[in-house]
Amino acid sequence: MYKLVCNTLALALIVSTTTSFAAVKEGAFSVTPVIGGYRYDGSQHLDSSLLLGVRAGYNITKSIGVEALYDYAADTDAPSVALKNISLQRYGGQALYHFFPDNVLVPYLAAGYSRLSFSGSGVNSKSHGEFDYGAGIKYFLANNIALRGDVRHILYTYDSRNFNNAEVTFGVQYQFGGSAPAGKTVAATGEQNHPKERPDKAACPPLPEPTASAPAPIPAPVASPPVACLPVACAPVTCTPSPEVVKTVFTPVTKEACEPLWKDEQTRAALAVTAKVCELPADSTILYGSDRVLFQVDYQDELDKVGRFLQEFPTAHVTIAGHTDADGSKEENLQLSLVRAAVARSHIVYKFRIDRSRISIKGYGASKPAASTKTEAGKARNRRVEVVFSCD
Repeated sequence: MYKLVCNTLALALIVSTTTSFAAVKEGAFSVTPVIGGYRYDGSQHLDSSLLLGVRAGYNITKSIGVEALYDYAADTDAPSVALKNISLQRYGGQALYHFFPDNVLVPYLAAGYSRLSFSGSGVNSKSHGEFDYGAGIKYFLANNIALRGDVRHILYTYDSRNFNNAEVTFGVQYQFGGSAPAGKTVAATGEQNHPKERPDKAACPPLPEPTASAPAPIPAPVASPPVACLPVACAPVTCTPSPEVVKTVFTPVTKEACEPLWKDEQTRAALAVTAKVCELPADSTILYGSDRVLFQVDYQDELDKVGRFLQEFPTAHVTIAGHTDADGSKEENLQLSLVRAAVARSHIVYKFRIDRSRISIKGYGASKPAASTKTEAGKARNRRVEVVFSCD
């Protein structure tokens, strides 16, 4: 059990490289079923036992949370002192302090007070107060679901003797309520600032007719109607730029209709609209070593290109498809291919602060080889993820 928790936390540390959208939500409630192991003080002569428990928490702020807890340590024996079927119950509360609460990988410290109650032959069944402290880490798989690992040092007095116990747990936290993640707000704002369709002309407010004495008043850019609402003869025509060049040119159709609007330089600046057109790069392929879930170092730049594309075009999406060679069983290859795609997505999400909903992942196993499945060179080309870009 201890190895399971340590390996899980190590994998989470490898996958998480930098910050992402808010994971710990202020005002959120959480429920976490846990499983783990309970180790007694050596002088108690009791074997370590399986532990089951549950946590119910509330985040006062992103950084500070409180939890109620209940643990049950299954029956164990102490043959050397004739103790049998000894079980333990622990119930109480603890406070948590989250470091980097806006990360997907969130370490924290914890401390609390609980009551311990033993049952079994030859033990004092009266409850005892205990103080505990320790650390933990949460790895958010989604906005409201996280893997969680904890270690606690438990100190208490039993029959006038002081004891030191330890507890290691692993669980899945379900979070609900609380403030919305900051990343969602940014994404929504981006969609509002980049409408996919031009508004219908019938819905456009009319522009005042220009007079001979002065040009028609033009509202400020924020309050002005969309470009599609301007008279067709005077509407700016945006060229299709290269990824590095963005410019706007104006093409009046009739001098009489447009001259009053464009002769004033300030008015031209107010009506100028700069738009960046999404241009699809070539699809990317990233190769992997045999049975590896982390991409080869040589392909770091190729994966970073995907992150920069999603940063540059806030409405774009990508699909990452994982593949394997034909070695191993079908089930193992399907799982490996999906994990490769998930790890690649995590790298982009964490490093470039991209909403994970914009990146779809798929796993095909060995069902779609890119080369021969018999030769070593072909197998090396088949161990890959492919990235397909979309402007929608």
